[in-house]
Amino acid sequence: MALSRSKLSLINFHKELKATQKKIDQSMAELQKDARQSANKILQKKVERERDRAKKLFIKLDGTIKSAEVTLEKSVAGKTKGLEKKVQQARQLKAKVDANNMLLEIKRKNLLEQSSDIEAAYEKISIRNSELTVQKQEIDLQTEKLREKNEELQSRTESLLDQTDYLHEANEAITNMHQE
Repeated sequence: MALSRSKLSLINFHKELKATQKKIDQSMAELQKDARQSANKILQKKVERERDRAKKLFIKLDGTIKSAEVTLEKSVAGKTKGLEKKVQQARQLKAKVDANNMLLEIKRKNLLEQSSDIEAAYEKISIRNSELTVQKQEIDLQTEKLREKNEELQSRTESLLDQTDYLHEANEAITNMHQE
């Protein structure tokens, strides 16, 4: 922006210089005309010398301005190239950022889905855990009942063994009596 303003100022200055040169040329021409009319050769030569000096000065200024324009254009072209590179780099960086953002969004969605799946699995595990706790309590009750029945059966078995021993002794006694 500053470079284009500088170039515009340079162009305006060049226009003003040309206009000033024109005015000076007109003034010199009038002076020369006046000097011819007055037939003053010294004045004519002085006017001609000043006119030549002014032309040389304007030619030199014109060259300086053109040189400045070229330098300015080269500078603008260089800076423009640099800015274009930076814009390109910024676009590439933006593309990378956009791609990363898209990947992050996909990963975020996947994580949300996984989180949902984990929550559902946790609920199922909690329900299954509750069911297993109830089943364990039932098994504990059944185990207790079986233990009680086992004790009862052991007691009956002992009683039956005692009865068997008694019957066996009685049977032997009867067998002995029979033999006698």
